[in-house]
Amino acid sequence: MKYIITENQKDKLIIMRRLPELKSLIRNLFPFQYPCDFDSLIQYMMAIKIEMFETIVLDWFEGIDNELIWDITSEIYRDDMVENYINNCKD
Repeated sequence: MKYIITENQKDKLIIMRRLPELKSLIRNLFPFQYPCDFDSLIQYMMAIKIEMFETIVLDWFEGIDNELIWDITSEIYRDDMVENYINNCKD
């Protein structure tokens, strides 16, 4: 029996296989390490997104839509990012 994988599913599988790399990348980004430099959680999350796509130089990343990568990454690691902001930046 053969399975047919659509291009969108293929991209999702590529991203899912590299989630540990993405997690490591996020943890090494400036916004993640210095969350209190941002006035709000929204600014902090946007800074992570912007910096993530400016610093990635992986060859597998070229043909994949940035929004798809961000959607999957933020869905999986959103709690970690929010928790990092809240725990480090209490008023």
